[in-house]
Amino acid sequence: MTLEEKVSLVVGWGPARRVPGAAGETRPVKVPSMVTSDGPSGLRIEPTKERKWYATAFPVPTMLASTWNLELVERVGRAIGEEAREYGVDIFLAPGINIHRHPLCGRNFEYFSEDPLLSGVVAAAYVKGVQSAGVGATPKHFAANEQETNRVIIDTVVSERALREIYLKPFEIVVKEAKPWAIMSAYNKLNGKYCSQNEWLLTKVLREEWGFNGIVMTDWGAGDNPVEQIKAGNDLIMPGSDEIVTKLLEAVKKGALSESELDRSALRILRVAQLSLSYRGYRYSNQPNLEAHAQLAYEAAAEGVVLLKNEGALPLKEGSRVAVFGTGQIETLKGGMGSGHTHPKRVVTILESLRERLKVEEELSSAYEKYVLEKRGREFLEKLYYEEAYPEPLPQDIVSEEQVAKFAERNDAAIIVITRISGEGWDRRLEKGDFYLSNSERKLIEMVSRQFRAKGKPVVVVLNICGPIEVVSWRDLVDAILLVWLPGQEAGRVVADALVGRINP
Repeated sequence: MTLEEKVSLVVGWGPARRVPGAAGETRPVKVPSMVTSDGPSGLRIEPTKERKWYATAFPVPTMLASTWNLELVERVGRAIGEEAREYGVDIFLAPGINIHRHPLCGRNFEYFSEDPLLSGVVAAAYVKGVQSAGVGATPKHFAANEQETNRVIIDTVVSERALREIYLKPFEIVVKEAKPWAIMSAYNKLNGKYCSQNEWLLTKVLREEWGFNGIVMTDWGAGDNPVEQIKAGNDLIMPGSDEIVTKLLEAVKKGALSESELDRSALRILRVAQLSLSYRGYRYSNQPNLEAHAQLAYEAAAEGVVLLKNEGALPLKEGSRVAVFGTGQIETLKGGMGSGHTHPKRVVTILESLRERLKVEEELSSAYEKYVLEKRGREFLEKLYYEEAYPEPLPQDIVSEEQVAKFAERNDAAIIVITRISGEGWDRRLEKGDFYLSNSERKLIEMVSRQFRAKGKPVVVVLNICGPIEVVSWRDLVDAILLVWLPGQEAGRVVADALVGRINP
């Protein structure tokens, strides 16, 4: 290979061309290009004017970890890998295996757990599943990328013991147990050095100690020195640009980067490319089995539901009359925002499925439907379900206490839906309406609790949330709390079936 060819190989081609809407693509140099696409709750390929790439919206990784079922997680990984394969994607940019160091990290929903062992073994199952379909997986963000605030400039200062016992441990487990094709280095600095330019992290620990033999790629636009990235052992610079190619060529010619260092990265990319579907000439169908995977998404979410409290309130008898409060029955959240969002063909809302299993108080739910449509509009809801949209919190207490008393008189139970969403690029806040209940949520719970409990009828709260919220101050006002995280496209079915006992949380 010529010097120009080797340099071109280690720098991405920019936005994906073969599969428009995918995250990126390597350059076709001696081997076919490799298409990369985001995850982790399902394959994400952004729609274009010409077409949409529908993919299954699976439960978020935090919910997958809540199943404690490695075989099930591996099946989910395989299903995602199959969808990637049938859309022409070679490398899937997931799973995220950073630690829930802070409960308000905006991307916690993309990560499995606060526990390094659980994170590692669940991630290993996930990676095995993806790669069993012939698609490479990319555990990320290596390493200590546990917040979104200032993520591209922050210097994470941490002792080596804490690093190895907590933040590196999930990566060590997944590398040794699942042998991923790729690792994505993180945006942040680690003890003064950008992760993508950190030789101790990428070469000494990852390769020499753990035996990793795949490729390391940057996060999109990470770091500030492509020469240092290659020297440190970061093989592929993404998304890449012609300017970076020029910088690397000049560096080799001036002796700032040796050709042997360049050869090392180029060879690793060639080895992984030879594993890829593109290299093997796979003819993808553009027709993944979305129906079968929808059922798997339901199964995975069903096992990840957590019953936080139940004082005889659940299960509800099928066909009983229920009053459902909160806009979340309509604004049901399937997943989070940012690169981890999904484009499913269908999303089942909580209200839709409750109407199938129970006798919903239509005067109340219809009022919430009208309210949401007036405030949001149909187009917004379509984006919320099938693309991504940030639902600025609406007041929840749209009914008076007199109306609540009327609903308590003619219904057997109350259900209150509380939602929270977060996403890439920002962290959650320690304030009302985020970690704490908003004033309107608190008022609603207090009204419903007073009126329904006065008549001996239970109050159930459903938490359709991206991460922890404070519950201690209000848990005694309700009789059951059902945590359903961000459960994917089958959200409504899972909630309804858990409430009536078809699912045992």
